[in-house]
Amino acid sequence: MIKANPLNMRIFLSACFILSVLLFASCVASPPQDTFQAEFEAPLMEKAAGRSAPMPEAASDSMAVSFSNAAQAPEPTPASRQRIYSASVELEVTRTDEALKRIESMAKELDGRIDGIYPDSIIVRVPAAGFLGFLRDLESVGKVLDKRIDAFDVTDRLADTETRLRLATEARERLYLLLERAEDTEERLKILREIRRLTETIEAQEAQLMTLRSRIAFSRVSIALKSRTASQGEARERIPFSWMRELDPFAVTLPRLAKRLPLDLGADFAVFKDPPQGEAFYAEGAGGSIVRLGSIPNEPDGDAMFWQKSMLYYLTPLFAELVPMELAGNEPIYGVSCRIPGSPGFRYEVYAVPRKGELYIAEGVFPESDSPSLMESFHAALMEVLP
Repeated sequence: MIKANPLNMRIFLSACFILSVLLFASCVASPPQDTFQAEFEAPLMEKAAGRSAPMPEAASDSMAVSFSNAAQAPEPTPASRQRIYSASVELEVTRTDEALKRIESMAKELDGRIDGIYPDSIIVRVPAAGFLGFLRDLESVGKVLDKRIDAFDVTDRLADTETRLRLATEARERLYLLLERAEDTEERLKILREIRRLTETIEAQEAQLMTLRSRIAFSRVSIALKSRTASQGEARERIPFSWMRELDPFAVTLPRLAKRLPLDLGADFAVFKDPPQGEAFYAEGAGGSIVRLGSIPNEPDGDAMFWQKSMLYYLTPLFAELVPMELAGNEPIYGVSCRIPGSPGFRYEVYAVPRKGELYIAEGVFPESDSPSLMESFHAALMEVLP
C-alpha cells in the first residue's frame, strides 16, 4: 500500500475538520427528518366571497436569496418576504361549458397554465403578480358561492435551503480537489463515500428548491362550477359535524393541530410547518399532490369505525365512487377514498383517527398523473405516526 505523504495528510485532516463543522451546523439547523421540511407560517385563510389576502409579493425578480449571498443575507423585510398563494373558488354559473372556456382564456392571457380541466371544474396556475386580479375577474364569470385563500410564508426556509445547498456544493468541490491529491486507497474510498452522500443531499435540496420556486412564482386556483339548477348545499347542511361539512379537497379547512407529529413523506414532498403555534401539517408534491393533517376535539366521543361510517353516510352525496379504506398496521386506520366531482383526475382520501380526546383528520389529494408511490408514502407515514 502506498503511504500518503505528510502534506496530503494535513490536507485530509483539514477537510475532515471543515466537514465536521458543516455537518454539526446542519444537524443544529435542520429538522429531525431526513427529508427537507419547509416551515410555513400559519395559513392566512379567508372564507367569504369578495375578501382577499394581502397582495402577493412573490412575483418580484428577487424571488429568492441568491446562492452566492445566502450566508450573508440580511433578515428579509416585510416587502421582500416570499409566499405561496393558492385559492379554492366555487362559482354558480348558467352554463358550465361556457364558463370553462372563459376561465381558460383568462388564465392564458396572464401567461398561466391549465393543470386540469373537467366537466364542471378547472384548476389553473397563474403568475403570483396576477393572482388577486384573476380572483376578482372570476366574479364576472358567475356568482361566488365560496372562496378560500391560503398563504404560506416560506422566506426563511427558502433562504436556509439555498444556504445549505451552497455549503454542500462547496464542500463537495473541496473533496474533489482532495481526491485528486490522495494516494492512500483507504483515504480515497472515504472521500468517495462522502462525495456520494453530499451528492444525494444536493440533489434532494435542488428538487425541493425547484418545487418551492415553482409554487411561489405560480399561484394555484381551483374553481368548481355549480349549475344554477343543481347545488349540493342542502346535502352539506344536513351534515351534523362541522369539520366534515366543511371538507374541501383543495383548501385548508382544519388549521389546528393539537400535537406536532413527525409525518415523513419522503423527498418528493415539500412540507410547510410552523412549530411554535402547532398549526396544521401541510405538504405538496411537485405534480400537484397535497397532504394535510389537522385535529379537532373528538366530540362526540366516537371511535374510528363510527367516524368512517359517518363519512360514508354523509359524504356520499358530495363525492363520487366513495369507498371505505383501511390501512393495516398494529391498529388499523379507517377512512374513505373517493373521486372529486368535476375533477375525475384526482383521488381524495380522508382518514379520521381518534387519539386521547382528539380527532386527527388526515387528507390526501392525488392526481392520477402522479406516481402511485406518493400515495403509498402518505399511507406509510400515517401508519408510522398514528399507529
